[in-house]
Amino acid sequence: MSLRERILLIAFIWVVLFIAFGYCMRWTSHNRSEWSQLTLLLNAQQELFAQRPTVEAQLDEMLLRFNREKTFSASKLNERVDELARSIELVFVNSGFIKTEHGVTVSLHTLTGFIKRKKIGQILEFEELLRAEYPYITLDNLKLTAETGNPEFLTARFVIKSFELK
Repeated sequence: MSLRERILLIAFIWVVLFIAFGYCMRWTSHNRSEWSQLTLLLNAQQELFAQRPTVEAQLDEMLLRFNREKTFSASKLNERVDELARSIELVFVNSGFIKTEHGVTVSLHTLTGFIKRKKIGQILEFEELLRAEYPYITLDNLKLTAETGNPEFLTARFVIKSFELK
């Protein structure tokens, strides 16, 4: 092997070693940052687990404030809202489904619906009936839209939430 070939071979080996060293450094840096993120996550979870008895005691205390019989399943929520609307001669049109989020002790139900072409007084009266059902039924959102031909009449879009104790 000539001197020139030896120098090229040594240069090639140094280039390969330099690339491998750079790759190892990136890999080590990446793993070190992931390790620190996992350590932070683990510490946060340990703090949450340490607070578990306090949180469970607070949950038990809060659950005692509510009457299980007054909470609503998804279908009973729909029935109750329709009953309240009919009590003041309104028609509540359900948007089609009730979204339910299931938890360990509580299920949360979200009902979306409309009351079309009514005056503001009737809509506010319905809203007051909903507020009277608090905390078992809550009005999460109310959006009013005026009719294009007659702005005296409104369409109201309601997002109503309720919970059910298991």
